[in-house]
Amino acid sequence: MATTCPHPCPEVTQHSTATDLRLHLLSGFCCVHAWLVLADQVPTLQQRYDCLVRAAHIDPGSIELQVKLLACRQALSPYDQDIAAQLRQARALQLVRTVRPHALRRREPPRSLGTILLNIGALSDIDLHKFLAEQRRNRDQGQRVLLGELIIRKSMVPPAALARALMIQHHERQDYGAPPVLIGEILVQQGYISLHQLELAIVDQLRLLQLNQRDSIGKILLRRGVISWPILQHAIDHQHQIALDSYI
Repeated sequence: MATTCPHPCPEVTQHSTATDLRLHLLSGFCCVHAWLVLADQVPTLQQRYDCLVRAAHIDPGSIELQVKLLACRQALSPYDQDIAAQLRQARALQLVRTVRPHALRRREPPRSLGTILLNIGALSDIDLHKFLAEQRRNRDQGQRVLLGELIIRKSMVPPAALARALMIQHHERQDYGAPPVLIGEILVQQGYISLHQLELAIVDQLRLLQLNQRDSIGKILLRRGVISWPILQHAIDHQHQIALDSYI
């Protein structure tokens, strides 16, 4: 008889390579965690869908899993209105279940990127003050340069470490109740991509910046085959609506 693993699964937490995950599953374990991690590692949308189907079969009551599964189905069939309607209903139910009372939200405002890098030991206090001073000088000259861009161009912090700091900031923004405003945040909120996929795309974006090349997260996700153009356009339209609502 197959054994159902807890979620998160200790075995998956310790060994998360594709080979380890497959060996774990082939050993007869019914492991939602393993299928979800594998879904983020496979190269095609169809394979991601197959993994999510297996996970949903183990835990059919998970609304989060249903949203991921429907989002993947829509990515495979972007013009199917029935799937789109099911996805909207599932997201509405997910929102009802996950909204937390204001009293349970993070009380402290999200930390700045510089503070997070300082706290995780990726940047020294002296270096942070140098970057902030340079950012102020650029601002005084009418140039808007993001702190992360300054840091990555100087190669002071590896792209993977800076991407991790940005993801920590994203989590804190969520806990504080801040609405998603960036394309990546919107795609995660709507269930089209996972946080892991967003982090990998950010690493790609930062590596390009080191080479003085710019590319959007949306285009990087398209190249990775994680989303389709209709999904990206939907997220862009949603972003524009958020911006418009802020003026009303």
